[in-house]
Amino acid sequence: MRCTFKTVFYVNGSKERNGIVPIMGRVTINGTIAQFSCKQSVTKAIWDAKGNRAIGKSKEAKEVNFALDNIKAQIAKHYQRLSDREAFVTAEMVRNAYQGIGTEYETLLRAFDKENAAFAKRVGKDRAKNTYNKYLVVRKYVAEFIKYQYKRSDMSMNELTEEFIRDYCLYLKNVVGLTQSTIWIYSIPLKHIVTAAHYNGKRNPFAMYHVDPDHKEREFLILDELTAMAEIKLEDPNMAFARDLFLFGCWTGISFIDIKNLTEDNLSMINGAPWIVSKRQKSLLEKFKYKLDWHKLTSNSSPLLFTEDNIEAFKDYWDWKVLSDKPCIDMTHELLIKYADRWNWAYIIDRYGDNSITLNEEFLEKYGEYIPASELGGSRLWDCIIEQRIKVLKKAILS
Repeated sequence: MRCTFKTVFYVNGSKERNGIVPIMGRVTINGTIAQFSCKQSVTKAIWDAKGNRAIGKSKEAKEVNFALDNIKAQIAKHYQRLSDREAFVTAEMVRNAYQGIGTEYETLLRAFDKENAAFAKRVGKDRAKNTYNKYLVVRKYVAEFIKYQYKRSDMSMNELTEEFIRDYCLYLKNVVGLTQSTIWIYSIPLKHIVTAAHYNGKRNPFAMYHVDPDHKEREFLILDELTAMAEIKLEDPNMAFARDLFLFGCWTGISFIDIKNLTEDNLSMINGAPWIVSKRQKSLLEKFKYKLDWHKLTSNSSPLLFTEDNIEAFKDYWDWKVLSDKPCIDMTHELLIKYADRWNWAYIIDRYGDNSITLNEEFLEKYGEYIPASELGGSRLWDCIIEQRIKVLKKAILS
């Protein structure tokens, strides 16, 4: 296909001042057009609109023409560099390269490499190693697909269309031999990379394309089957250990990766019963926080939910009225002070008193600014203060 590339200069007559007009530039490539300011001005009388330059041998004409020749040479250089690295070049890309705007020559695989490098730094902190490995595998499949489908080593972000991801999914199914559910999993990182580029100023060609997983009815074991499995005597210690891990996961609902990370430090006694308290590798609360019914979740009686880490991480989502009345929360002065503006103090002064917090006059003095006066009378705090004062009076009378 023949490529048309042209750079022309013209003056903006609407901004003429005292016979001086600014010079503009226009780049045209295969029907795409981009305009820019040359940061140059010229006397309108010496400008040749047909020749796109100043006429005559005056000092002004020579300086203007020299500057325009330099601009034209730079634009041609950027166009050549882009053409060597990209299969699809637009006038806007050349203009931006000349002006130094945006990321230079963004391609799909370079975007993958950049994202994977950033992801690697977060592994072990808030990202899992297995997820990072998945991104590496997807990057490999995308590179192989581009070579297979387009006979190239990379593609510009500007070339991507919905047809690209559709053909990529067909490639994974027909050439690589993956199942529909795996294809769905391996399409997510690709959509994420392109969506991130979209938010950085590029279009998102995959916005309307959706890959559906192959939903299957999950089989499950009934209680009798789990009991029978537990009673089987296995001579191979490795098989027995694997069986025990599986059963442990069934009874506790803890995933294998979280079982793998458990230590004795994760065992805690809560309300007289042993509990496993640990931070999941990937928090489901974090993943679905925008979809959860937080009132119902806060009403949940499981003490595993209400760790200090979870209270802090989702402080903007909890129903604090319900949370204030949760007996499973080990209420401390640190928690009361930290979330003083969030607690429902009518519940606090009526509920707590048999745990680590003592309801007395010191309590009222410490938190009086948060406690509604209308709620104080008749509360457990008020009863405790009255009881304390009666004891003091009795002691004074008897002495």
